[in-house]
Amino acid sequence: MAHVPKVSVILPTYNRAHLLERAAQSVLQQSFKDLELIIVDDSSQDNTQEVVDNLNDPRVFYIKHLHNQGGSAARNTGIKASSGRYIAFQDSDDEWLWGKLQQQVDLLDKSHESIGVIYSGFLQCNKRNTKYIPHEQGQTIEINTLHNLLLGNFISTQTLLVKKECLEKYGYFDENLPRFQDWELVIRLAKNINFKLIDEPLVAVHSTPGNITSNKSVRLKALELIYEKHLELFNAHTNAKALFLFNMGHIAAAEGDTRKGVICYLKAIQADATNLTFYCALLLTPIRRHIIAVKHKLKSP
Repeated sequence: MAHVPKVSVILPTYNRAHLLERAAQSVLQQSFKDLELIIVDDSSQDNTQEVVDNLNDPRVFYIKHLHNQGGSAARNTGIKASSGRYIAFQDSDDEWLWGKLQQQVDLLDKSHESIGVIYSGFLQCNKRNTKYIPHEQGQTIEINTLHNLLLGNFISTQTLLVKKECLEKYGYFDENLPRFQDWELVIRLAKNINFKLIDEPLVAVHSTPGNITSNKSVRLKALELIYEKHLELFNAHTNAKALFLFNMGHIAAAEGDTRKGVICYLKAIQADATNLTFYCALLLTPIRRHIIAVKHKLKSP
């Protein structure tokens, strides 16, 4: 009978052959060895398969999509193919620090059955600086995980260790979202199960060209879908609801959609009438429209 590993690590990749070996080796060289690494190639056009073959480790499994489907679909493919009791995630341009998985597995094994997710802090690295996330004390975040997640995401997918049964019960990554699929997933999980934080950096997340989209219209659409999907939650957390709507309004106004911006600001004020920032943003929205119009004229030949 074939051995069933305790942890399945899902690593989606797309045209990152030059970075993939570092990410994969940071998993394979972990002190915790009872794992399988499922690399899901989302129809890369480079030498990704050659890099995978050169890893030369029986714990590595390679799946290739015939057509590019996006990171969420690739992660979901990996989850469906996994055999481990626990699921972890890695990205092709990031690094797990040594001992990361052992600490998480040990903590999840000894935790109460209500705990379904162990996550850790991480180092966010770019050319200018490195910062540790989350900044808040772990105990505060653990007590208010769901509320804090509605305010904004502080959990990187690469830091997650999740019971597979929880993903099967509450759902995988939402492939209909154009962005923030990781954020939406942890909101959904935190609604139903408890999280524990290892308040130290166990992952290095590298900012590399092409791994983050700056398209504001895509961001706005994703936020709207998350808001609609979890409206009941936001209604139960009015402070988070107000700030979420304010953020949507800010992005809409920056895109030149002043009507949507005003609507979002008014809804934010309705949710929290004490925040003066919301009123200032509402008053400045017409001015911002003219500033945007002038900028467009200046850019025109």
